[in-house]
Amino acid sequence: MDNAVIEGYLLNLKRQAIPVLVTDKYDIWTLGARVDHDVAALPGFNYNLELGYQFGDGADVNGDGTSDDKKAWAGTADVSYTFNNPYSPKIGAAYTYYSGPDFSATVADDEGWDPIFPDGQAGRIGNVTNAVLSGTPAAFLAGIGNATNLSVPKIYASFKPGEKHALSLDWYIDTQSTEVPAGTGDKLGWEVDLGYAYQLNSDVTMGLSIGYMEADDDFVGTGAGVDDTAMEVIGSVSLAF
Repeated sequence: MDNAVIEGYLLNLKRQAIPVLVTDKYDIWTLGARVDHDVAALPGFNYNLELGYQFGDGADVNGDGTSDDKKAWAGTADVSYTFNNPYSPKIGAAYTYYSGPDFSATVADDEGWDPIFPDGQAGRIGNVTNAVLSGTPAAFLAGIGNATNLSVPKIYASFKPGEKHALSLDWYIDTQSTEVPAGTGDKLGWEVDLGYAYQLNSDVTMGLSIGYMEADDDFVGTGAGVDDTAMEVIGSVSLAF
């Protein structure tokens, strides 16, 4: 397949001394594959797909003091089109899924996705959401940790108003793939991120990102002092060698 990158991977993770996750052992494997393809027959059209499966000795989810089988899934799909004009306008849509824990009374397997070493996570679920959900191992086991138990569609667009300037806009709707049984629902909220990049020279790029999140029923009203909005501003400088 021309103009395509196809990769496969196998990763192993062993956690030590995390009793809140397991009292026996935590030793999991992640098997995955991804493809990134610029379609030659349709210049400007790109799609990338990734699917991963986790197995091995997972967390103690049924409370018997030993590891339960890890059986978790994650996947992402992204399609975009870049128009052929000086402003390079681009539109796209993506979907990201991370399996969540089984909260049934007969739970037997650890089905919550473990992100291990996530790369580009904020670009899949939103900058603010990524910060809000960054939690402890206990939160992860409860299905509310970062990059687990999520279902996130995304719509995005970008263009270059000048040779050295770039603007981007991303919109996310974050929900739980498995509702946490707390009576609050599965909707985390929606988020919009606005990005600006300025290429100072061939080696240095400066960036600014502003993210705004409007929380939904999984956050709102869960305690005194809980706000229903969150905002994040990130400035960055990157240097290419």
